[in-house]
Amino acid sequence: MTLFGYSAINSLPKSSMGKIDGFVKRDGCYYGVITGAGAVSGMSGGPVVDSLTGETVGIITNVIPGKGAVVFIAVQDFTNLLDRMRIPYKTY
Repeated sequence: MTLFGYSAINSLPKSSMGKIDGFVKRDGCYYGVITGAGAVSGMSGGPVVDSLTGETVGIITNVIPGKGAVVFIAVQDFTNLLDRMRIPYKTY
């Protein structure tokens, strides 16, 4: 998986790679955990992209400092949440 975002330290974009270690279900949504990514604070809200297909599979929700781990919500669960809240969005 490839992660994209911005560092909280400077305004330069950052990307990093890691692997999905598993998923947990919480509040009806699946959250994935990626390790070995070298992500930094400030990347929350950035996309998680499948490195092989280029498909966006999730959105970073938080970075665990010092652990090199990232938590993300699966795209389908995020769009389901928007639907439940009646928030319009576009897909491309």
